[in-house]
Amino acid sequence: MKNQLLAFLIIAASSAALSAQNQPAAPQNPAPQDQPPPPPPSHRQGHDEFATLNLTQDQLTQLHAIRKDFRAQFEAVFPRQAGPNRTPPTPEQRTKLDALHEQMNAAIAKILTPEQLAQWKTQQAQHRRPPVAPVPQP
Repeated sequence: MKNQLLAFLIIAASSAALSAQNQPAAPQNPAPQDQPPPPPPSHRQGHDEFATLNLTQDQLTQLHAIRKDFRAQFEAVFPRQAGPNRTPPTPEQRTKLDALHEQMNAAIAKILTPEQLAQWKTQQAQHRRPPVAPVPQP
């Protein structure tokens, strides 16, 4: 009985090894394709406030650079947190974040046409959330 079990295990292991050898290996680095990069991600998941503004490629490039620069500045003031135990920003951090947000909006406004700027401001007003009361710190 032990010999039969041992023989079965040897056959099963060798067949698994053979099937693994016969599978083609995935390419390590697929060849780059001549496709444009994907559009920059929105700062709000599932919502891109600039999608309806018909931005030019140059404007999209500038917008991506502005967002990337300010994202780093936001992270320096208030690093991202994951999980259920996230802490809200302190009043000092909130003040700095608000100032950075205003600076980012001013930089974005400079790359928009007057029509795009008016449409963007209308969208901002429609999507603005009411202010949240600060959480008292213990």
